[in-house]
Amino acid sequence: MINMEKRCKTCKGKKVKKEKKKLKVEIDKGSPNGEQYTIHGEGDCVPDVEPGDVIVVVQIRPSKIF
Repeated sequence: MINMEKRCKTCKGKKVKKEKKKLKVEIDKGSPNGEQYTIHGEGDCVPDVEPGDVIVVVQIRPSKIF
């Protein structure tokens, strides 16, 4: 148990904190609908565990112009 007075104010004793991060992903021209791109090691992470992967899925929206 962590003493309530000594626990971290940011994570509240959970040893993790939430943060948002912008990732830049290069999508190949002509990628089909449903194409997946994996960004290794950028997912959620907790102490003593390797961080997960982020998977980006291409979804094509119809356009009146094209």
